[in-house]
Amino acid sequence: MKRVKYTVLTMLLLVIGCGVEAASTPEVIGYLKSVEPGATIHRERAVAAAVAGDPIYLHDRITTDSSGAVGITFVDGTMISISENTEMEMESYLFKPKQESLS
Repeated sequence: MKRVKYTVLTMLLLVIGCGVEAASTPEVIGYLKSVEPGATIHRERAVAAAVAGDPIYLHDRITTDSSGAVGITFVDGTMISISENTEMEMESYLFKPKQESLS
């Protein structure tokens, strides 16, 4: 009986673990379309120079120094430009094409 309980518990933990992993897969919310030198992307604990074509994810932070600038196109077609000496964090993004709703 103990072995059955442990097997069920192990299976349950595996199912929960798989669900968490699938749910935490980041979703692309946009792309960098244009980049001037001096722009960086801060993603989780990593910082990298921004490059045209880079995907943008929720919670990414984009910074530009005195010479940097970026142009972002979101998946809903919205475009935004960020000029020099700017910091922008993607705190939230809502686009529901089937509901024709965006924010």
